[in-house]
Amino acid sequence: MHSLILVALAAAVFPTLIYAQQSPSLLGKWSGTMSTAGGGELAVELSLSETAGTWRFVPKGSQGRNNPCLGKDFPVVVTTQSATELKFEVLGASVIQGCINAAAVLNLIEGKSLEGSLADGRIVKLAR
Repeated sequence: MHSLILVALAAAVFPTLIYAQQSPSLLGKWSGTMSTAGGGELAVELSLSETAGTWRFVPKGSQGRNNPCLGKDFPVVVTTQSATELKFEVLGASVIQGCINAAAVLNLIEGKSLEGSLADGRIVKLAR
């Protein structure tokens, strides 16, 4: 009887422990670049909690004067997360109409950087 209770308790707690060990490696603040359609790069910041976060284009110099999407925090919804892969959606148009709405898939590289792309193929590279 005691064995059954221990097995049931372990089955209930074990998935929670695995999730707790996997998720924190991706949580926190990341910064880096995203390629643009014209072949350039934009500086970006991604801040993640368990299931949500923010995405920000970081303006350089006078870049932000003519683009209302630069320098604003856009909501991020994490759709899938494992120890090595992160899938999320940036919902920029919910803040300013015409700003980025995009899905992304990023992979954890050597525990210290995230690399991948948006659904439209633009490359994203982030580090802590």
